[in-house]
Amino acid sequence: PTDAKRKALYHAAAVLASNVTTEVVALAQEVARLAGIPPERFLPPILRATVDNAVSALVSGMPIARTGPASRGDNQTLQRHLAALALFPELAERYRLLISALLVSDVRSDRSDRSTRPHSSELS
Repeated sequence: PTDAKRKALYHAAAVLASNVTTEVVALAQEVARLAGIPPERFLPPILRATVDNAVSALVSGMPIARTGPASRGDNQTLQRHLAALALFPELAERYRLLISALLVSDVRSDRSDRSTRPHSSELS
């Protein structure tokens, strides 16, 4: 790529690492509040562990490990989440988009068993 394209890619990487991450945290805060759980009580340790694991993987050159229903092909849990979010269409759509991105990423990196992994078209 040209220098201009490399600079744009560099900036896109920074936006993904920073702005997209903080948007996902804000979404988690909203959903926690809807559940009646103060986000400051349980999100900080999850976020710390997630960032620490990601940084360790980056530094060591290893793939970033991920767990959760999308990675393990647990479509029932994903559908349960979407059903709970149905009263909040904007939040449900944001969740659906993020989970779809995880499913696409898992397919590309072969993170989960293809026989059990849901397809993004199954998220309704």
